[in-house]
Amino acid sequence: MSAPLHMWTVYEGAKDVPTRYCARLWLVGSNGVASTDALIHTDAIEDLRDQFRAEGLAPLKRVAEDDPVIVEVWL
Repeated sequence: MSAPLHMWTVYEGAKDVPTRYCARLWLVGSNGVASTDALIHTDAIEDLRDQFRAEGLAPLKRVAEDDPVIVEVWL
């Protein structure tokens, strides 16, 4: 069994953090996608982007089918 893929989804205007940008960690594995309790929030999206870049992650732009509050995903 391989380790799950860590996927950070960045949101703007999420119901539980409506006035800030937030990122939630999801795990993607052979059994599907699972949410975690990991949550980062900030006033500036660049703070999240800088942190994810420093960790060696790469961004994926949102697609039309995504929930409108999703800004991007980092892998």
